[in-house]
Amino acid sequence: FGADDSFSSGSSHELCSISDGWRVGINGRSPFAASDKVPLGSRHYVSGSYTIALDHAEGIFAGGQDIYLKDNQTGAVTNLSEGGYSFTANAGETSSGRFEIIYEPQTVLATGGGAKETLLVYRDGTDFVVKAQSQEITGLEVYDGTGRLILKTAPNATKATIDSSVMVNGVYMLKIDQRGKVTTRKVIK
Repeated sequence: FGADDSFSSGSSHELCSISDGWRVGINGRSPFAASDKVPLGSRHYVSGSYTIALDHAEGIFAGGQDIYLKDNQTGAVTNLSEGGYSFTANAGETSSGRFEIIYEPQTVLATGGGAKETLLVYRDGTDFVVKAQSQEITGLEVYDGTGRLILKTAPNATKATIDSSVMVNGVYMLKIDQRGKVTTRKVIK
């Protein structure tokens, strides 16, 4: 990669694609395949809300091929062809795997005719929020990177908030219990 296509560590917000470990602004792509995934990186110098949206579409995308943004932190998939995706980020936050562009929506497989429960984990200021679509969160445990239990609570609600201001920077595992159905999620502070 040359000087024109890679990003430097400047002092502005950044949204770029990741190619072979490089943060690039210009990324030549092989012929389109609907199964392609394009990892994105971002950098934020001010805490707040941000929106990723399409300005306009060209080529195959102007002809109706949808473009989806997947937030790997929350699990949300948004059709950017229909509207933007808003999220929050903290000052100094840099990511190189939170977002990716995909071209096929992910299908949710359900058995027995029931719908799969959606469980979101996202940042809201200094808090982590765990939000269930319908089934109550009956237990929530937070473990640090060494496996030590940091917090244990029983919210008995569809939404639980974790104050991360008392946590040191690092990787944490959330063990989320919904009446015996246990899900784990990784968060980074």
